[in-house]
Amino acid sequence: ALARKYGEFLTFKLENMQLQHNEYLKEKDSQTLPAPEEKQRERVMMASVAAVNGDGLRDVFQNLGCREIIACGPTMNASAEEFVRAIRAANAEHTVILPGNPNLILAAQQAAGLAGGDVRVLEAKTVPEAYFALAMDLQDSEDVEQRIGQMQSGIESVDTLLIAVAAKTFSHNGTDFPKHQWVAIAHGEPVLSADSQLSAILQGIDRVGGLSDKEICVLFRGRDGDASLEDEIREALEERCPLMDITFLDGGQQIYDWMIGLA
Repeated sequence: ALARKYGEFLTFKLENMQLQHNEYLKEKDSQTLPAPEEKQRERVMMASVAAVNGDGLRDVFQNLGCREIIACGPTMNASAEEFVRAIRAANAEHTVILPGNPNLILAAQQAAGLAGGDVRVLEAKTVPEAYFALAMDLQDSEDVEQRIGQMQSGIESVDTLLIAVAAKTFSHNGTDFPKHQWVAIAHGEPVLSADSQLSAILQGIDRVGGLSDKEICVLFRGRDGDASLEDEIREALEERCPLMDITFLDGGQQIYDWMIGLA
C-alpha cells in the first residue's frame, strides 16, 4: 500500500521469511547431526534444557539436574538452532526448556516446534525463576505432568531482583538513574539507584515487597559482584527475617553483579 503511492507494480512476490528461516535451520541441523556410529546419551523419560551466562551458573544448574545447558553471552542470546541441538542431545521422551530470559522465549518456542516430540517451554524470564523451577522438580517421579506443574509453581513462587551498574544516565517513570550508579531492577523495571552494591541490594530487596512472607533468598554473585559483602548482606537479611534460608552462589554472570531470587 505504501509503494503504490510511487507507481504501479510490475511484479509482486510475497513469501513468509520466517518459514524460510525455519526450514533453513531444520536443513542445516539435519546436516550436522552426530554420525550414527557416535555414541548418544542414554535416553531418559524427562529432561530439562536451560540457557545461562557464567561458568558458575552452568555448574549450579548441572548440580540441580539440568541435562543440557546452552552457554550464552552476556546479553543472553541463543538461536533456535542451539535449542534444537540441546533438545536432541538431551535425548528424552519429554523435554522442558527454561529460557531464563525474555529474549530467549521466542527462540525456545520455535525450537520446540522444530525438534519434534513432547517439548514444553516454561516461560522462566529470569535465571532465579529457572533455578527455582529446577529446585522444585520431583526428579524421582514418573508423573510428567506433576513434575511440570511443580516446576511451573517454582517459577511463579519467586520474585527476582537484579543489580547492575548503569552504563549511561537514563530516566524511567520519572526517576533519574545516573551513569555508574548501581541500579536495582525489580519485577522487570528499574526501581532505584544507589552509590554502593550493598545499598542497592538491601534497598532493592525492600522494594520487591512481601519480605515477611519470603522463606528463601538465593543470591547469585556475578563476575563483578563483591564477595566481601556477603556477611553484611546475610546479617542485614537475618535481622529482618530471622527464619529466612539465605544462600550465596557464585554465578559468574556478566552485566548483573547480583541476581537475587526471593521465594
